[in-house]
Amino acid sequence: MPLIAALLVIAKLIEVIGNEQSIPIWKTWIKYLGYTPLEGSATAEYIGSFLLPGIFACLGWISLSITRPSWRTDKTGRGVDFQKSDREDQLLFSWAGIVLIVVAALLFGLIVSNGYPPSQTFDAAWTWHHFIAFPIGGGLGALVGFLLALAVSLARNNCVAETRDPSVTTNCHQRQSKLESITVPKSGLLAVSLFATAAMVAGSVGGCVLGAGEEVAEMLPAILPSKPFCNALILSVAPFWFVISYNVGEAAYLGLTVRKPGANVEWNDKWGEQEREWVARTVGWITLLGLSTSVILLTSLFGAYLLEVLISHFDWKGPLGLFLVGVLSGVASIGLAASPLSTHSGTTPHGTRLPVRKILVIATPVFAALLASLISIGIDIVLFKQPLLKALDLPDPLGLLDPTGKLAPLWLILVFGGLIAFSGGAARFVNINRFSLYDFYRMRLTREFLGASNADRNPDAWSGFDPADDIPLADLWPPKNDHEKVLYPVINVTLNMAATKRLEWQERKAVSFVFTPDYCGSGATRNLGFRKTKDYASGIKLGWAMSISGAAVSPNSGYSTLPGLALLMTLFNLRLGVWSGNPGETGERTSRLRGPRFALQPLVIEALALTSDRSKYVYLSDGGHFDNLGLYEMLRRRCRFIVVSDVTSDPTYVYADLGSVMRRAAIDFGIRIRFEHLDMMGRTETAVKGAYSGFATIEYPEMQPNGQRHQGYLLYIKSYCGGLSEPADVRTYYHMNPAFPHDTTLDQFFGEAQFESYRALGCYTVMELARCAGFDVAQRRATPADLSTLVKSAQRWLQGGAKPIRPSPGSFRPTKFSRRHTGQRARSSQSREIS
Repeated sequence: MPLIAALLVIAKLIEVIGNEQSIPIWKTWIKYLGYTPLEGSATAEYIGSFLLPGIFACLGWISLSITRPSWRTDKTGRGVDFQKSDREDQLLFSWAGIVLIVVAALLFGLIVSNGYPPSQTFDAAWTWHHFIAFPIGGGLGALVGFLLALAVSLARNNCVAETRDPSVTTNCHQRQSKLESITVPKSGLLAVSLFATAAMVAGSVGGCVLGAGEEVAEMLPAILPSKPFCNALILSVAPFWFVISYNVGEAAYLGLTVRKPGANVEWNDKWGEQEREWVARTVGWITLLGLSTSVILLTSLFGAYLLEVLISHFDWKGPLGLFLVGVLSGVASIGLAASPLSTHSGTTPHGTRLPVRKILVIATPVFAALLASLISIGIDIVLFKQPLLKALDLPDPLGLLDPTGKLAPLWLILVFGGLIAFSGGAARFVNINRFSLYDFYRMRLTREFLGASNADRNPDAWSGFDPADDIPLADLWPPKNDHEKVLYPVINVTLNMAATKRLEWQERKAVSFVFTPDYCGSGATRNLGFRKTKDYASGIKLGWAMSISGAAVSPNSGYSTLPGLALLMTLFNLRLGVWSGNPGETGERTSRLRGPRFALQPLVIEALALTSDRSKYVYLSDGGHFDNLGLYEMLRRRCRFIVVSDVTSDPTYVYADLGSVMRRAAIDFGIRIRFEHLDMMGRTETAVKGAYSGFATIEYPEMQPNGQRHQGYLLYIKSYCGGLSEPADVRTYYHMNPAFPHDTTLDQFFGEAQFESYRALGCYTVMELARCAGFDVAQRRATPADLSTLVKSAQRWLQGGAKPIRPSPGSFRPTKFSRRHTGQRARSSQSREIS
């Protein structure tokens, strides 16, 4: 919130500086034209007033030309053999150029709204001596920028030739002998002259677009009689219009120069594709930043005023309706993403589900604008006691700060600095993981599940928590009894990569990450790795890992990540995920820490959905954001016998999570999973054989000596209740609660009946599977000796080769203490065989 407030204060500072009552910037530049033939003319005044943004635009174009394919001096051969330093230079100069152009756009808006050569000295109609200044200035500026870029390029070319390693130079010359790399600096005097002419023409074209916008801006005072409102509107729109003008000029230059001179000074399309793609990406970022600048200015300057108008005209049939739309959009943005009505994981029938993602596309920006407007009006009330635009229009403002005074910009700068200092201090001293919902969630999960198994529990008398409930994950292995068969725990979480550069991962936006007693980490990319569990994050504990594995409510949530929703969830601290050190080489110093030492950068990355595997810290969330079944890591380990218990919310049995992990296993590992039996029905359908389970054969890519693939076996158990053969109390709960057994994970507060019904159904499901597989569950000696025996027996039954044992009346049903006691409870009704 303080960062958003700081951005809004900057917007207000720009408006105060750009207000007509401030010193007109254009007068400062007119005097530098000196005794020229244009002195005193309107054209000279306009060229002088736009000299400052022109300088920044030229500097930006020069910086961008260093990385432009047709100008790049460090190309060799086909332009793909770049050293790492070359790539870093490309990114540095590209972003520097983009920032300079956006600054030029902001300065343009500031000068235009600052009382550029006043329109009252000229006719209010279209005036050609005003307009002509823009194509002239644009053409001259582009020509100067081109010549300076050429000089910089030649100087860099000489530096590269002097500093490049001799062996690399030899190899480069060998490649160039086959295909000469011709760029603008090497194209010859004639070609350079043509390129310079194209730059001047493109600059003039962009200037024409800019001039057309300026002519429209001159007509606004007649429409908006209030000077502050007129200036604010021009200030807000002008930066984006400047960016559009620049993009038009860039497109004109690209069209005129897309064909480059080749080695024999013949025209060819050698760099045409690269040039076009480079321009598209650069123009896209410039447009995005320019539009964002205009949106921030509009929200900061007009949002507060519009809210005041809405509040002052309280009418249920009028503006209040718009206000309610904003409030409801906020509720929809935060609540609908995981709602039962969601098309992604809803529990309602398909016909009644809502297109949540489409709704969020509209609702999230509306609520974000409303939130920014509320913060803006709060700042205005504190500083000016009224919206800034009204205060600028009053001769004697009543607030703490006079926006028309000479010291107003200084005070706003101090406010901005205070907000930034507060944000930085909070980021330095407040742990981003401790002060989120994650710790609240972790403490209660640990108390609920691990505390229940702590026989020596000694909780705090006031809070009810006992630190001894949680145990180090590394202590779980090896087991204390070497002769005891214990499954090796592998806890799955998701490492979010919403900003991944791998195009094939644009849908999943995440990779798998595991916590085990020995190691923690991921081998999905070269930037990641593994660390010893006892050292990672100061020693991972079981409750810590378990809570991350269930951190479903998270701004970055794998394939479900929505950038706009991520911003709102971060602002309201709806964050169950955690930041942890990168287990790869990048996190050599951070992997031992429990969280970032300076939280500002990770928080911004989380809010803007820019998480990746390249930073020192990675963002971990619910394992279901990548694989909701835990099957992916078992397949990676080439396990031979796997049992999957699928209790996801899937009332219509579309098997979305199963299909997703099978698809990713085939893509990532080349593993094929072939189901021999997978029958399931909905609530109103007739039961079929094996309704609770399915069997599949896993074909691993590794080959056996006989030329066949190594095989594994998958026993798949699905949560299902037919309301026919289950225990009576389960059937009763089933008929009273339509969502059972597919309640959404939003329900975090299970009651006694709900918890016991889920436990009893799971116990019944496994016992029925064992009985139908040929094991007499009433006789302990007849239970499966190991996992492979259970899987193979279930396979034979599902294929029709095993004769199930029919239970007799009164066969046992384990109670919730069945793991500790062997007592049996009679059932009043006879169990029915699943058929």
